[in-house]
Amino acid sequence: MNRLFIDPEVEPVAEDYPLSARAHQALWEMESRHFWHRARGQWIVDGLMAHGALPPARVLEVGCGSGAVLGRLAAEGYLVTGVDTVETLVRKAHERVPKAELACCDVARLPSRFAGPFDVVGLFDVIEHLSQPATLLDAAREHARPGALIAISVPAGASSYSAVDVVSGHKRRYERGEVAALMRGCGIEPLAEYGIFRATAWLRRWVARSDKERTSRETPPSADRAEAILMRHLRVPARPLNDLLGWICRWERSRGLARAVDREGSSLLVLGRVPELSREVRVSS
Repeated sequence: MNRLFIDPEVEPVAEDYPLSARAHQALWEMESRHFWHRARGQWIVDGLMAHGALPPARVLEVGCGSGAVLGRLAAEGYLVTGVDTVETLVRKAHERVPKAELACCDVARLPSRFAGPFDVVGLFDVIEHLSQPATLLDAAREHARPGALIAISVPAGASSYSAVDVVSGHKRRYERGEVAALMRGCGIEPLAEYGIFRATAWLRRWVARSDKERTSRETPPSADRAEAILMRHLRVPARPLNDLLGWICRWERSRGLARAVDREGSSLLVLGRVPELSREVRVSS
């Protein structure tokens, strides 16, 4: 079976994540080596396992990008399917995780052979790019089996919003409780919210304070300046620092998820569950 599907009618929203070819290469290098990407993948695996989604559970990642999280999940033994609207990223994910099923299309137009139902539906660092995240979450939920897990990660802390968020297409950073409220509005029962990257949160705050190009949604930087900010953000730290920060993240993980419940962190990982009666009428938000 062909594991790659490209919808010829797909319409990516390029301005939400405007990566040049040069930036794509930097992103792929970052996803392979950067301490943050490595740690995030492990936090996600920890969260799924803590709530009973063990390999070889079927996972659909909505907004899978170039497959960094898919690769981590596949390595743990999960059966993975990814969907995204950017063809360049989906083809990279196919190269990176050849055993994954990949579709470049709107999640509402997933081909029937990819459509599940899935044990887990994940949206990892996706909804912060959207003005109306409930629309995507509703569409994603349609592919979950009754009782499935919904897993969402987001950047946290409105006070840390900076030029890096602007040029990355982030509409916002989330506060505690906001993702859980979004889930409830989409008929999903929140289970737990974890503040992750707490031990390195100082780094995010430092970026927000020291970024001389700090700007707002209303006054975005020029195209050249945006590219420069993004390329700086995509750089992998020098090896000694990258290794040290990776060790700090592993130490934080070793303390367990229980210590991260309802805590502040530079990211939030929120788990919810689709009710057993999966076709419930959507709760009014």
